[in-house]
Amino acid sequence: MQLVSDSSLNELRFALFDSGVGGFSVLVELANALAGFDFDFDPEIFYLADTARCPYGPKSEAQITGFVEQISKWYLGRKVNNFVMACNTSAAIASNKLRLWQECPVWDLINLTCNDEVLKYNKILVLATLATVNSKAFSNALQAAKPDLVVEELASGELVNIVETGDFSSINTRNVLKYYADYAVNNKFDAVIFGCTHFPFLIDQFRKYLPESSRIDLINPAKYLASQLGYKFKAKSGLSSGRSLRSASDYIKNTRFFTTGNPDNFAIQVNKFLNLSTDRIEYVDVQELEQCKVTVNSPNHHYINDLNIIPKFA
Repeated sequence: MQLVSDSSLNELRFALFDSGVGGFSVLVELANALAGFDFDFDPEIFYLADTARCPYGPKSEAQITGFVEQISKWYLGRKVNNFVMACNTSAAIASNKLRLWQECPVWDLINLTCNDEVLKYNKILVLATLATVNSKAFSNALQAAKPDLVVEELASGELVNIVETGDFSSINTRNVLKYYADYAVNNKFDAVIFGCTHFPFLIDQFRKYLPESSRIDLINPAKYLASQLGYKFKAKSGLSSGRSLRSASDYIKNTRFFTTGNPDNFAIQVNKFLNLSTDRIEYVDVQELEQCKVTVNSPNHHYINDLNIIPKFA
């Protein structure tokens, strides 16, 4: 058990956002991480799925940056103090801009992947959306940390649609997964990074198409969120508060879900991917998000100055 006793830490409100259900893979890892801490308050998690505009991968950089701007400002009205970019496409395109706009920590999985556990490899294949591949975000980050590392990014956006539709067992899905598995084997990669948050839901099936002799490691970047949270919170030893620790399932159960799509359809996906039955899915009209824009007058501008015009948390 880790006791968080930093007196400056008196609330945590995490904002997750993704184009759809892919960010559920990040939500699970965040919940697992938080379950290892003994807080003297109840951290909160909010998840916005921009399903009305999914997928992000084929869209332009300007569109994706606009979506991130809108969503981040919309979230500030909910007084969140940690942004988790549970969409690697948006992180690849707009994470640096989001850090200019916000005063709170911004977590993106691309930078979290640049750690010793990953940098031990010599040749890595990154499966990601077209926008992420075009940005070269993974290549740039990994090779900045290890210049002689060979990184190839391969656009594989069709995997997003497979996950969103739940089409896990069709002939088409099997053929697609076998294609990428064969590509990794034939080109002698040491590891495959699942560089879109949708993709980890396919890891177990992907592994079936690797030869038993294969030593290719499959990497889910969200797995590294827990260690970074531990470093951030600087958990200290001490006596327990005596409270009952919340489990990972408790955190998922208490997550507040929003969608720009059909709430009933999204509730079905929550049940399928998170094993959670809920009718508490809140609808957000895309037009409401589109009104959440701001003119950035200087690099030091923060949305915090505009809180008086942001819809307050209900």
